[in-house]
Amino acid sequence: MMGELKLGYLNIVVITGRVVSDPRFYYTPSGIPVTMFRIASNKYYRDQNTGEFKTDTSFFSVIAWRKLAERCSSLKKGSAVLIEGSLNSRSWDSPQGRRSVVEIVARRIQFLDKQMPEDEDVETTPKVEEELPQDEEDFTL
Repeated sequence: MMGELKLGYLNIVVITGRVVSDPRFYYTPSGIPVTMFRIASNKYYRDQNTGEFKTDTSFFSVIAWRKLAERCSSLKKGSAVLIEGSLNSRSWDSPQGRRSVVEIVARRIQFLDKQMPEDEDVETTPKVEEELPQDEEDFTL
């Protein structure tokens, strides 16, 4: 019989993409800034059968907290970003049934459309995760 396998904790996401709609910026009831948005990330490849170049697009929800959230509130639809963070899942009950989402919790976001001075590059790790509103609107950012 095999012993219990102990795995270290590793949850890292690094992805580039474009913001698909203007971010939603708000404050939690206790006053913590939050920005939520979605990005589209493209994968380019050559079809093995036809030899044509094709594109697959994946969409991801992103959430940023505190100073990083304030900085991200200036993003616009179409902005190119590089996001470093971790995956987080949450679920809730709605009138349509049980809902869930897996989202990227951003630790660092680099704006790719224009170069920002290094001292303005903000890196954060959420210290207190507040309960997010659990309604249909959050799920469909």
